Amino acid sequence: MTLARACMVLMLAACLPQKAATEIVITVDTTFGVPCTIDALSIEIAGPTNTVTENIPLTGAELPGSLTLVTDATESVVVTVTGMRAGEPFATASSEVAFRHRDSVEVRFILDRDCLAAPCPAAGIGTYTALPAPLPRRGCGATAYTLHQSFFEVRDACALGAAPILQGMVEMEAQLQPAAMPFAFRFYNAPVDTLFVGTNGYIGFTDTAPMALQANVNSARPLGEPDGFPVRGALPFWNSLRTGGGVCFATTGVFPDRLLWITWKKACFAASGVMACTSPADGVLTFSVGLEETTDRIYFGYEHMSGIGTTADGAKGQSATIGITSDAPKGCTADQCDADGTCAGTGLPCGYTQYSAQTQVDLTQTIEADPE
Repeated sequence: MTLARACMVLMLAACLPQKAATEIVITVDTTFGVPCTIDALSIEIAGPTNTVTENIPLTGAELPGSLTLVTDATESVVVTVTGMRAGEPFATASSEVAFRHRDSVEVRFILDRDCLAAPCPAAGIGTYTALPAPLPRRGCGATAYTLHQSFFEVRDACALGAAPILQGMVEMEAQLQPAAMPFAFRFYNAPVDTLFVGTNGYIGFTDTAPMALQANVNSARPLGEPDGFPVRGALPFWNSLRTGGGVCFATTGVFPDRLLWITWKKACFAASGVMACTSPADGVLTFSVGLEETTDRIYFGYEHMSGIGTTADGAKGQSATIGITSDAPKGCTADQCDADGTCAGTGLPCGYTQYSAQTQVDLTQTIEADPE
């Protein structure tokens, strides 16, 4: 039997009993995609006379793996493994195990998307031999994201009936309302409880105002510069903007595939003397961010980006910065940071991933940020 490719071991006994004990080894196989959104395992072994339970927190540096439970039970038991997310059950697998005079039994589970609505059966039951070598869990975005173009269709939150906020001709920041995120979401593998949005084309994953207005940090610039962007954030079009139609929030879908949409509706460039986003010469900019449940992906979509004269190039990103950033010290400058968020030559994390900065780019397709 193929064991899981990583493990952790826990003996639920201060010392081994004097008589021969029955040993149950639970292996959660991540080969087929245990979501990184699972942050803990809940283990239950129910026997004829007692029940053994254990909760195991997980981090981005660990894979869920093998758990050894020592029990005196000699009859069949029911083993249930639940992947937890933010304290709530996410995916469950369960199976009955009969020992049949064996001292140790391995029960292998696969916690994938098929186990969300109902428990999955065991993928295999057999004799346990040895632990596999642990490997780091991939795809959790702990250190880097990859940015690339995709054909994912981004939604307009304002068109979904959401009431706009931040509507006016001064730069502003405001918190998502209601303040709590509508679902569990992780950014750089850290939980996001709330977020702020700024009129200048960014969101900040913070509990307090990011203070990223032009009055605080000056104009947009490459993310790798020492002063960069001040907080953890996603920047679909960081620029000096004003909002004509405001900024809207909306959530679509059902568990576990919901998306939170944030849309800047009919924004324009904050040129000197602009009193309202009414003239095409000031630019007409409608773009959105999508945050995806379970995968923790981020999408940037551009519904309408146009300008006339001096704003035509601006609508293509000539003065904007597009990317995502953590609040960690930057590992290298923008010219040394690859599209996968690692520094060229060293492979170390940049602390950000930049799609473009003060460069004209193709904004006809969605830009997708995938956690590495």
